[in-house]
Amino acid sequence: MGLDMYLTGERYFYGARTRGDKKSEQFDLGHWRKHPDLHGFIVQAFADGVDDSRDIPLSAERVREIIGAVTARRLPHTTGFLFGVSAGRLRHDG
Repeated sequence: MGLDMYLTGERYFYGARTRGDKKSEQFDLGHWRKHPDLHGFIVQAFADGVDDSRDIPLSAERVREIIGAVTARRLPHTTGFLFGVSAGRLRHDG
C-alpha cells in the first residue's frame, strides 16, 4: 500500500491438473491513489494496524464491510508521510 492501492481478485482452478495447466486467473478490480482515510481503514480493520506494504487478503464480506464504511462515511481520519489529505470525494466520476 502507500501512494497507490490496488484491488485484485483471483479465481483458482481446483482439481486434477497436469504440468502447464492454469491454476488461477487474476482480475484488476480497482485502484486508487492517495486516499489516506480508506488506506487507514483497511490497515486498521484487516492488517492489525500494521502498515508494511504487504498484500492484505480481502474476502467478499470484507469488501462489503469496506463499501459500507465508505458509503456511511465511517472512514477514520488518517494522516501520514506522502499521503496528503483525503479530498472528501467518495468516487471519481470522470
